[in-house]
Amino acid sequence: MNDDVQSCEMTEEANSKQVPPKLVDYSILFFSVFSVLQKLGSDDRPEVRNSAVRTLFQTLSIHGQKLSKSMWEDCLWLYVFPMLEHVSHLASTSSRDEWQGKELGTRAGKAVHMLIHHSRNTAQKQWDETIVLVLGGIARLLRSFFSYLQQLRKFSSGWVLLLSFIKNSILNGSKEVAIAAINCLQTFVGANCPKGNLESSYVKSVLDIYELVLQTSSNFKNDSTDKVKQEVLRGLGDLYVQAQSLFTGDMYLRLMAIMHLMIKTTLNPTDYDSELGSIPAVQRGILEIIPMLRPTVVLSPMWTHLLLELLCYLNGHEGPLQKNNEQTPDHNSQALVDGAKHALVERSNLNGGGTKLDMVGSGWGILFVEKLVPIIANLFLEAPPNERFSVSPEVIQGLGRCMNTRRDNPRGTLWRISAESFNRVVTDEVRQDNVDCRSDVNSYKLSRARFWKEVADVYETFLVGSCGRVLSSDVPSAEYITADEALEMSVLTVFGDDILKLQKDAPVEVLQRLVNCLDHCASRTGSLPVQTVGLLPLHCSRFSLSCLQMMFSLCRRTSFA
Repeated sequence: MNDDVQSCEMTEEANSKQVPPKLVDYSILFFSVFSVLQKLGSDDRPEVRNSAVRTLFQTLSIHGQKLSKSMWEDCLWLYVFPMLEHVSHLASTSSRDEWQGKELGTRAGKAVHMLIHHSRNTAQKQWDETIVLVLGGIARLLRSFFSYLQQLRKFSSGWVLLLSFIKNSILNGSKEVAIAAINCLQTFVGANCPKGNLESSYVKSVLDIYELVLQTSSNFKNDSTDKVKQEVLRGLGDLYVQAQSLFTGDMYLRLMAIMHLMIKTTLNPTDYDSELGSIPAVQRGILEIIPMLRPTVVLSPMWTHLLLELLCYLNGHEGPLQKNNEQTPDHNSQALVDGAKHALVERSNLNGGGTKLDMVGSGWGILFVEKLVPIIANLFLEAPPNERFSVSPEVIQGLGRCMNTRRDNPRGTLWRISAESFNRVVTDEVRQDNVDCRSDVNSYKLSRARFWKEVADVYETFLVGSCGRVLSSDVPSAEYITADEALEMSVLTVFGDDILKLQKDAPVEVLQRLVNCLDHCASRTGSLPVQTVGLLPLHCSRFSLSCLQMMFSLCRRTSFA
């Protein structure tokens, strides 16, 4: 018993004298693990390197909050950035030759090989898969730790390296790699803009990449390029929506220049897709993001630039702002606007006011223009009154040109859509008080005079030249006749009830032109021989009768006044 007690006391005494174990330095363990993962990230076996890449970025994402700034710097510069460079180099130098699967046996004297999916049948494609994983990991880090990483000493140089890797992935990678790189930028912008973590310099760097991609991709025409363009379009829209508060006037003009570059790449002289009744995917993407480009209150002067640029695509011409932007390096806003208006007037004079179908939407397709017209009308109606009054003549002129395509294509949809948009625009303009627009009286009067001149031109050409007439030798269906007559009456009603009755500042000579236009339409059947009047379709007679009734209504209103 005593021996047992003594042995226990000796054991306790020995334990008390034992040196305590050293604390484990977890940073050394982290770096040891990262070093192994980095080496495995360039392994020839796809499954091994892909697992290593996933593990590396997943570990950083989970434990990143525990790392100090010095540890983050070591992780980025010793492991992450070298991995980017090494993987990119190995992917660019890998073989593009297709592999033949492992031989499984023979059948009828011929070797039977294992089938390999077409997405993995070359070394290049398997390295592309690794790059996609790397880009996904980078996106996770930027989403979770960007505000913290900005505080690192060498982050600016690291950001340059990262952008170079993303840019190279978009320009030189496969479709999957390019889309992953664009998604990385979108994730970065979407995660950090709402938090206020971004400065304008980061937004400009993203714009740089998108612009370079579009400039380069214009030389290629294939499905993969179109898919990349669609992703860039979504990225541009998201970038502006998320970072509106960071955009300056110059940045907005640059965004419009990139949009112009994108629209220009969809130029298709054959209009093949329109013949098939569909709009190319890139053009659909353009139509989706144009409404997203509404200028903010701070960028209110940009409304004029946006509307003038879009109006040029109704006529299938290059945007005048783009040309003036190249000639005006200082981006003077008023110089750009004046140049744009001058270019539109010149084109109108060169075309002789013509409205042939091949002049409207040539190159971009009639279907594209049909979708663009209501977008322009909606944007115009949303613009502040003091910004839209100066561009209202050009909007009326553009809509009028589209309306007059009815003479060449009576069964078309463009003139109908344009007539409906014209009714909305001209009604709202006439009913607007425009008190806020009269700070510069001379500019306001000049703009309103041009507005009324364009309104008179549209009614003279459309009402007199297209309404209440037989425009085609083909006998249209009753449904077409009813729809056309209803639209004609709608235009006529707006003409009488809103334009002639509610106008406040129309010049006398314009009013005379408008009344003469109405008189011409009303007297159309009266000038025909009696024996030929009965040969006219009923809708022609009804239109002339409606014009005559409107004349009497105006006379009665004038006499009471």
